[in-house]
Amino acid sequence: MSMKTFEAACKLAKEYGYSIFIGGGEPTIHSKFWAMLGMAMTYNIEDKVGIITNGSMTETSLRLAELARNGIIFCGLSQDEYHSRIDPAVIKAFDNGRSKYSYYTPTNDMREIRDVGENVKAMGRAKINQLSDEAGCCCDDLFVTPKGKIYTCSCKKTSLGTVHEPSFDGYDTYDHDCRGAA
Repeated sequence: MSMKTFEAACKLAKEYGYSIFIGGGEPTIHSKFWAMLGMAMTYNIEDKVGIITNGSMTETSLRLAELARNGIIFCGLSQDEYHSRIDPAVIKAFDNGRSKYSYYTPTNDMREIRDVGENVKAMGRAKINQLSDEAGCCCDDLFVTPKGKIYTCSCKKTSLGTVHEPSFDGYDTYDHDCRGAA
């Protein structure tokens, strides 16, 4: 995604009151990742910017874990049978000592290890590799593609224009049920 498109997406999120969540593929491999994170933080004032990483970029992942430990961002590390093994130091850095079922946090610690294997949906690599026969959507919020197209979710069933020319009056008027989406 270009910086121009990313900034337009951030402005749109702020205008409509949405939180900014950076995902991928692996978002930390983008050459302007740190600039994008900084930009997202300037537009995402009321909530923490969220990032999901697979931990493959060791030094970047360790820095993100530290930011999340201090409550500056939310950062989840995806670890399950579908992700490649990574540096054990990264896993240790993301271990917050809480059970995966415990949502109570006595501190500002916003890091977690995510086992997404139990939620595999029939999309992306899961669909291609026939890892799931369950149709579904992996997100409940707006999805912006690298080219700036806006969809109601990552299934890309309902288009809402682009970040430069949105064509919606508010996201809540659209159906979120993507079961069976192609």
